[in-house]
Amino acid sequence: MIIDQLEGKWEYDYFALISKHINITNDLDVVFMKWDQEIPQTKNKCILFVTSDEHHRYHEKFTNHPNVLLTFRNYLPEQQHPKVKALPLGYLQGFEHEDVEFDQRVYDYGFSGTLPDPPCEATRYHLRQSLETLGNANYERFVLFYRDWGKGMEMSEYAQVMYNSKVALCPKGYTSSETFRYFEAAKAGCVIISEPKPDVWFYNGSPHIEIEDWRQLPDILPSTLENEDLLSRHHNLTKKWWEEKCSPKSVGNYITKELNAIGYY
Repeated sequence: MIIDQLEGKWEYDYFALISKHINITNDLDVVFMKWDQEIPQTKNKCILFVTSDEHHRYHEKFTNHPNVLLTFRNYLPEQQHPKVKALPLGYLQGFEHEDVEFDQRVYDYGFSGTLPDPPCEATRYHLRQSLETLGNANYERFVLFYRDWGKGMEMSEYAQVMYNSKVALCPKGYTSSETFRYFEAAKAGCVIISEPKPDVWFYNGSPHIEIEDWRQLPDILPSTLENEDLLSRHHNLTKKWWEEKCSPKSVGNYITKELNAIGYY
């Protein structure tokens, strides 16, 4: 039984597809919830899919609840516990588009995201500064900065841009090094430029092109775009990483293995 406390929002589709690939029997419930919601009363033992705690906090309710076998959550806390496992962010609700052949994509690179009001972490301002330095520079690009989370494009428009971009610029989130954009870009088969990622299982082997400071972008981006072999290789590596580490099927298989490891199946 699936108990949906996300009301069909956030990562509902991603979670629902994952759950279809778990070897679930009738005596196990699955709960989709945000970190700040109460764990519901369940008829059976349950596993939790938990989202939205970008501060990576440890919550005792996920480890102490008698009915909870395991919690799979976004933004794994630094204080780890054997009953809490890292879950890829995946993609937000509505991020769907047919695949676009890499050499048929409209944009050489793209970014769409918020620009927070100061004082704030400077990453996005460094990115904007670098993009202004680059200008159009003979590349087709899509760049959109906007204020306030969720105030940009409709998700269908955003997905269209992502699936039509060869390179996706994926700066970290405001409070976490993780971002949905990274996984959405991977699902779309983009070449990803990103800061280093946490040491959790699904990032092992992630094929992004690493950047330490977005002020380095005017050096890194042109050399990336002018190397057709590198672009093709990273495009294929990204698609392979998504399928093997973050696709609903692969995550469902991972969760089944974790349930097997505690002797539930």
